[in-house]
Amino acid sequence: MKKIVAFVGSARKMGYCAQVVEQIKAEAESQRAQVVVHTISDMNLKPCQGCMYCRQGKGCAIQDDDMGEVYAQLKEADGVIFAAPIYFGQMSGQAMTLINRLYPLVGPDKTPAFGVKKAIIIYAYAAPGDATYLPYAQESAPIFQSLGFDVRKTILCSNTARKTEEERSELLKRAREAAGLLL
Repeated sequence: MKKIVAFVGSARKMGYCAQVVEQIKAEAESQRAQVVVHTISDMNLKPCQGCMYCRQGKGCAIQDDDMGEVYAQLKEADGVIFAAPIYFGQMSGQAMTLINRLYPLVGPDKTPAFGVKKAIIIYAYAAPGDATYLPYAQESAPIFQSLGFDVRKTILCSNTARKTEEERSELLKRAREAAGLLL
């Protein structure tokens, strides 16, 4: 059974990030994958302290939050879904806090500590057109690569405040189709 771990970096429980992740999850589960979804704003997540303990290959020195469970799930995962809204031209603060805490996934020799995982990255934003934040998606790709995420697809959800029902349906269809890239 394939294992997938998903992270939703938006506090909006029914926002586009959550909707797209839910569609990928439903399709993956229909193909017998096990999917765990974390809403980052609901997690007990402390920011990285920059102590560099993880550079010694021993994990993270912060032991009293939810990251221990996240590290264990990521170690066993075959795939990762990462969804974040874009605020002020970059991923949400919640999402970036999680990314910073994933630094232990980069081994001391700069190779992925948990191996390479297939990944789908999702960005949602109110600005019109996919081209608006395509450069940001391209610029942030090396972050995910350094963590050992083989990004199979980046889904850009533009115009979120004004999507028609037809546009929303097409977006969710693309999300369901993307699930196969993780399996």
